[in-house]
Amino acid sequence: MSDGYSDVAAPLVLVVDDEALLAEETAFGLEMAGIPAITASSAADALRELRGHAGIRVLVTDVRMPQEDGIALARRALAELGPSRLGVIFMTGNANDAAVTDLAGVVGLVRKPFAMEELLDLVRAALGGARRAAG
Repeated sequence: MSDGYSDVAAPLVLVVDDEALLAEETAFGLEMAGIPAITASSAADALRELRGHAGIRVLVTDVRMPQEDGIALARRALAELGPSRLGVIFMTGNANDAAVTDLAGVVGLVRKPFAMEELLDLVRAALGGARRAAG
């Protein structure tokens, strides 16, 4: 049975969190569901990965990070790549961050701690949108 993503160049998802263990665990959960993922621990690292991997279709980023936060990262990534190529999902532990979903290209937000299935639903929605835009 096909996972539906085999025709898309890997990696599909970039997970960004300054807490490296959380990023790695999140990417592992995506991989276990058949969705290729890589990680970055800063906005600068994330932009390098986005520029270096044309197959990335979803950016999953923490909202609050040192130096450059996830909102600024999402704005820069979407300005470079466009919302038809990249869907953004925010992760947050702060209840006041709900307004970030108003940014064009944002698929949704998960609150830490989140259930992997909640994130998977959003990632699958984002991939579906990117695949339709690319197709």
